Amino acid sequence: MKEKVHLSFKEDKLEFEIQLDGSYIGYIKIDVWTHKWFIKPSFKLPYNFVDVTKKRYESSYEAGKEMTKLYNFLYPPVEEVQKTQEPGISLDDMLTFLKERK
Repeated sequence: MKEKVHLSFKEDKLEFEIQLDGSYIGYIKIDVWTHKWFIKPSFKLPYNFVDVTKKRYESSYEAGKEMTKLYNFLYPPVEEVQKTQEPGISLDDMLTFLKERK
């Protein structure tokens, strides 16, 4: 499955909004003093991942790529469920279990 990443400028031209497969996942912004980029995810980060927002990147490409990798790590894409797979236990399996339980 190929992902589609979309960047769009904000009005001040210092921020990019990042969208992954049509869903907004946050933005990247440049620090005008250091000329380094940092990420601001819109998704919830676990406590041990908070330091990721403090890291600085040399380019907007690096920052955007890191944010999409982080998103995919924390929220992996759901594969399509096969149509032959049925949720739960079949009736035959349940009856066999109940017979053998006695």
